[in-house]
Amino acid sequence: MRSFLQAPNISSSKDKHYRRDGDGNRHSRQSRPERRHQSESIADESGASSSRRVKDNSTRAKTAATPSAAGVDFLFVVNWLNADQSVFDNDLPLEKDQWANPLPYSLPSYYGPETVGPVYRYRDGDVTLAHDYSWIRPRPHAPGCICRVDDRGGVVPAVAYKTYSVFRCWRFLPFVWVPSDITVVEETSAMTTGDGSSSSAGYNNNNDDDIGFRPLRFSDGYQRYGDALCSEPSISKIGFPGCLHVMGRGPSWMPSLVPASFSNPEASAPSSRGLTGELPVILGLMALSQWDRFDPVAQWRRGHWLGAPRYDLENVPGPDEIPRGVLVQVCWDRDVGSAESIYDFEEWSVVVRETAGSGRH
Repeated sequence: MRSFLQAPNISSSKDKHYRRDGDGNRHSRQSRPERRHQSESIADESGASSSRRVKDNSTRAKTAATPSAAGVDFLFVVNWLNADQSVFDNDLPLEKDQWANPLPYSLPSYYGPETVGPVYRYRDGDVTLAHDYSWIRPRPHAPGCICRVDDRGGVVPAVAYKTYSVFRCWRFLPFVWVPSDITVVEETSAMTTGDGSSSSAGYNNNNDDDIGFRPLRFSDGYQRYGDALCSEPSISKIGFPGCLHVMGRGPSWMPSLVPASFSNPEASAPSSRGLTGELPVILGLMALSQWDRFDPVAQWRRGHWLGAPRYDLENVPGPDEIPRGVLVQVCWDRDVGSAESIYDFEEWSVVVRETAGSGRH
């Protein structure tokens, strides 16, 4: 009988990734993604941002680029998705693409309660636990959000920026993601709208008309040089569509964060200067690369990724196993954060900087 993957930190034994049925067979659990809750229309802002782009490198100023944005403050949570008990009881077949690669289940009802992680705060390169915030989902398959309790006992939700579901699949389709929480049941499914929400707009730089799971893809990043925004082929930007490989050569965060199969094949490619792009996807990659050892306070410091030097292959699902998934929500604190600062961090800065002395591939 096929095994199913499970969220981490269930027990300290070697069998922690599995449960056993009445016949003693092992099954591992999986989880499913959460739907994005984003606020505020950004039509004007995104248009203004696009108009500032400068792709002609000949106009680049000599000023050195700032590799990470100052004044960035946001909250985030990573929850581990779990398959519903009905998946195990009914031995539901895997969903697969046209090349027979296993895919995450696309129906919210196939997901059970997630394993909730702590809420973290990122502030100007440092990650700390946000003890006054927690994840709240009022009922199964309903939208959830990072919240805090005020002095009078009232629940105050943070402002959601993006909520994505990110999955680790088998080796020939290593990662897929959707910009939504697909454990959420709504009148219009996240898998048909493409952005997971028909009623709110947000800083989503993907094509909302695109339907289904998005594979991991990369394109050139951008950097600020004085008042100009210039294309940077040495910075890999996660988004969709894009290339099958990273932009720069020999990144220090490969293979610890991104598998070596995404290496740039061109010997003439410039040396890598970092990773940027879709922030929830990057956070999902961090969590899925570490599994039960994920600790962004220690592993993502001053923009450098300090996780295990190699991807933990023991946690890579096999061809007959459900992909492992996480739900990632990024919010801003109403008192100190803003959507604009997070958007600029994703678009014009470097989320994961290169680390000197790391093994390069």
